[in-house]
Amino acid sequence: MLMQKQAASLKVEKKSTYLWVLFAVCLLTLTVPPAGSLATRSHESDDQNPLIWQGPGMPVQRSAPLAERPSFELLRSSLRQRSRLEATVSLSGFHGSSPGRSLRATQQQALPTSSMLAMAGLTPHGPIVILSDSDFAAQGWPGSGTSGDPYRIEHLAIDLNSTDGNCIEIQSTSAHFVVFNCTLTEATGLGYSGIYLNDVQNGRLEANNITGNDIGILLRNSNLNNILNNAISNHSRAGVYLDGSSDNTIRTNNVSTSWSGLYLEWSTSNVLNNNYCYDNEFGIDVYGASTSNSIVNNTCVSNNYGIYLLHITENAIIENNCSQNNVGIHVLESNSNSIDTNICNENVYGGILVNLSVYNDVSDNYCGYNTNWAGIILSASNHTRVTDNTCTGNPDGIWLTASSQNELLHNNCTYNVNGIHIQDSSGDQIANNICNNNTDTGMLIEGVSLSLRVVYNNTCSDNGIIGIVLMLGANATELSQNVCSSNVVSSQAGILLMESYNNTVDSNACYGNQDFGIQMLQSELTIVKRNNITVTGGVGIFLEESVNNTLAGNICHDIFNPDWDSGYAIYLMYLSDFNLIEDNLCYDNPFGILLFQANNNTVINNFCFNSTHVPDVSSGIAIVMAWNNTVTNNRLHNNTVGAFLLDTNGNTISFNSLRGNEFGVYLEDDSANNTISWNVFENNTANGWDAGTTNIIDYNFWSNYTGSDANGDGFGDVPHPIQGDAGNADPHPLMFHPFPPEWVQPPTDQVIEFGAHFEYELEVTSTAPFELWVNDSAAFAIDVNETIVSPSVLPVGVYPLEVRAINIYGYAAKGVFTLLVQDTTPPTVNSPDDITYTSGEPGALIEWSISDLSYLSYRVLRNGTEVDSSGITLTAYQVTISVEYLDPGVHNFTIVAVDAEGNIATDTVLVTVLPIPFLEAMLPFLILGLAGVAVVVVILVLLRKRKLRGGENS
Repeated sequence: MLMQKQAASLKVEKKSTYLWVLFAVCLLTLTVPPAGSLATRSHESDDQNPLIWQGPGMPVQRSAPLAERPSFELLRSSLRQRSRLEATVSLSGFHGSSPGRSLRATQQQALPTSSMLAMAGLTPHGPIVILSDSDFAAQGWPGSGTSGDPYRIEHLAIDLNSTDGNCIEIQSTSAHFVVFNCTLTEATGLGYSGIYLNDVQNGRLEANNITGNDIGILLRNSNLNNILNNAISNHSRAGVYLDGSSDNTIRTNNVSTSWSGLYLEWSTSNVLNNNYCYDNEFGIDVYGASTSNSIVNNTCVSNNYGIYLLHITENAIIENNCSQNNVGIHVLESNSNSIDTNICNENVYGGILVNLSVYNDVSDNYCGYNTNWAGIILSASNHTRVTDNTCTGNPDGIWLTASSQNELLHNNCTYNVNGIHIQDSSGDQIANNICNNNTDTGMLIEGVSLSLRVVYNNTCSDNGIIGIVLMLGANATELSQNVCSSNVVSSQAGILLMESYNNTVDSNACYGNQDFGIQMLQSELTIVKRNNITVTGGVGIFLEESVNNTLAGNICHDIFNPDWDSGYAIYLMYLSDFNLIEDNLCYDNPFGILLFQANNNTVINNFCFNSTHVPDVSSGIAIVMAWNNTVTNNRLHNNTVGAFLLDTNGNTISFNSLRGNEFGVYLEDDSANNTISWNVFENNTANGWDAGTTNIIDYNFWSNYTGSDANGDGFGDVPHPIQGDAGNADPHPLMFHPFPPEWVQPPTDQVIEFGAHFEYELEVTSTAPFELWVNDSAAFAIDVNETIVSPSVLPVGVYPLEVRAINIYGYAAKGVFTLLVQDTTPPTVNSPDDITYTSGEPGALIEWSISDLSYLSYRVLRNGTEVDSSGITLTAYQVTISVEYLDPGVHNFTIVAVDAEGNIATDTVLVTVLPIPFLEAMLPFLILGLAGVAVVVVILVLLRKRKLRGGENS
């Protein structure tokens, strides 16, 4: 037994050392924010931005005016600092009587009422050792060992006075027994306990005061025992220690000032319920393949760890209060556990920490006002569901670092510094969360993503700086259908992308933000599409130093900043090059689209109107100090200026509609070598103004052109002068709008039946005279009614067709479609009447006429047997079948006609052959018979006459 105890002691020592090492590794895997950083503001105030905390659940309020909006560089610097912090927290705060304990709440809960039994009058007693069921009776313990009358060890005081041994030791029993209202102290030898059960069942340990031992209660390989209402304190290792023990109940115990309050190792299916664990290193510690335990409704406060799970699976951690610890609940290298409906408040380093673990479920927990890290932390943990949690008043509500393929769903993360923080994680799904009223960001996503990360249908509003941030390599992320509104406190954006690539920002609503709806800094290869951005005080979509992005189908309206006296629907600046801006709707803004020091961009098919707030310069599209941009096929209507160019070079403005503006196009000083061509300037107060140099203005339509077109080529005979100091003119003013014709209904694939003539009306609209063209003029033509026709019958086949509507200026609308000529019509076969004749009658015939547009073949079957066939190469044929001299009966004659496309037609004629009637059939025999009788009669008569003559002669 001594060797067994020494082995147990060494095992516990080894476990403790292992836990120290693992915890150090765990700490170093986490990024711990230093005091004073952007995302680690504590409850304390500072002079510039004091915070007033009004208790749990109350929002943060600011008691001083806000500072001015930080510059982009300050924002970038602070966010970088937030993402690159070093782990700086000392390990000394987690073990022993460390300074970390000073952070715990000093008020302790009173002992449970059932444990406050009178201890006076206990009988002093020496150590008790029971090694079998018979020892209970042999040692005189009352009871019979049944569930109704258990053996009773009660009202004893056992003090080992720091010597080796257990106060009470029971082994190898199954009889029912109770240890009740005993004081068990000073079993301080390594591995010794107040109560030691080994291979024991049916024990009940209740209302005992167990203190000052190495272990309070130790169960080894013991099942179906109850540990209830005990006061267990001041143990070197564990208050209650289960080793390889299952189906035990540990309930309503008060466990304090031990290394581990309740410790389970290799133990399964136990119930830990309603215990109070405080001032321990580990309130509840579950280790080593312990599965299917239920840890429910316990209170674990003022420990280093409230609940600690290591190397375990499939346990339920439910409705516990783990507050005012260093870490509330820590899950380390443990999988498939349920952490549900716990309260984890006011811990130092996090409410719930899941580290190096997979397939856990963290749901419906409340994690508030945890000081340094986050309400819920996933570190190097994958495939975890984090759902329906409430995280408030933390540095980060939920923090994922180096964790992938997780689900964050339906969480409420409000009044934190950052609502949700994702760092160096990929493949996560983040949906339907509420991240409002956070000091800095609703959602901060940073670091490399190796697989698609989906962020959708979240609400990130009323945050201090930004609704959603993607930064520092946050790639391959899809942001869709999020609401990012009213993020106004520190003058930033609904959505910010910084140094991030290959993202998609789709169908988000960004309204009421202070400066930007969507902001991109040094970001590439991102698609920003179908977002709705409104009532934003500055810029709807803003790009700085961002290249090769696509902005498509966004709606930006009512964007205005009174402090700037301006506002921009879409703003590209500072080396934002090679971007595509298409199909956006920009209206009721001071500026629609502005390119400032942004080069080689394409602006196409946008509609910018009602940009009128700023006199003289409000523009549908403005290009300032930018080169080689292409602006084409845009509608720029009812603005102060349709297209405004200042200090620009080499830009192309073509095929745009500029209508109803004060100035259609305005080229300011130092605008040179720009090309303005094939545009429509219509009903502007001044269609054009050029104060630059060497700009090419040619081939445009001017609604105020007064010249004529004598030769009808579509170009004015005299140049159109352009207002402005440049003295420029359009040498080829257009008489018609130059826009290519458009299909009212684009051509679609057609199918006709073989033999029919093809007719297909082309529906085209054009602002200039046009003509139609078809690629196959041998088989098709276009008539005066703008209809494609086939003059002759087309053979069966597929005809790829291209048609073009080409206007007078050579610009065309092209349509491509396919005509299929098919033959699905079977041959024509007449249906002769059925035939009936009497056997032997000659001349019975069946005559079929078969015809088709294609070549034919046929077969004739009599009662299923072929009697005639032909592979003829004619389109019509007369088939005659003689049916005379058939045997009496009904004969089925069927013709099967097949055309060249395999279409089949059939017809059947029934031929009925009647037999000859009986009398008619027998008449020759009767006549022959009568003739024979007559002959006989004649012969007889002659013989008689001869006989008579002979008689006379004799």
